[in-house]
Amino acid sequence: MSDDEGSSDVVSLTTIKGGAAVEKFNYALHRVLENIDDPNTDADAIRAIKLTVKMKPSPDRAEVAYSIQVEAKLAPPMADGGIMYVGRRQGGLVAVDYNPKQPDMFDPDRGADIQPLRSAKKEVES
Repeated sequence: MSDDEGSSDVVSLTTIKGGAAVEKFNYALHRVLENIDDPNTDADAIRAIKLTVKMKPSPDRAEVAYSIQVEAKLAPPMADGGIMYVGRRQGGLVAVDYNPKQPDMFDPDRGADIQPLRSAKKEVES
């Protein structure tokens, strides 16, 4: 380390833009840790944090414009799925998450007015 590097006005990763790079990285790290802890994500998925510092010097090289960007690559939520049943209600198509051929006997409003797309009789003839 040279004498200049210990000075408070020398730019480093911890001092650039008042510590913005470290602050942005720590924020991304927190998001990644929350994503790892989320039971709705794949535990084996790889997460990543990318810190990019871009610098563009002036023609005389006396000034350097810079930008600091941090990107967190998180695991997406796991897919959910199931089966939906398609039928007709009052002439229009509807989809429901229960089988209208087996209406809930404790809820007369559920499934009683949905007609399956194919009747059992047609399926037997096919």
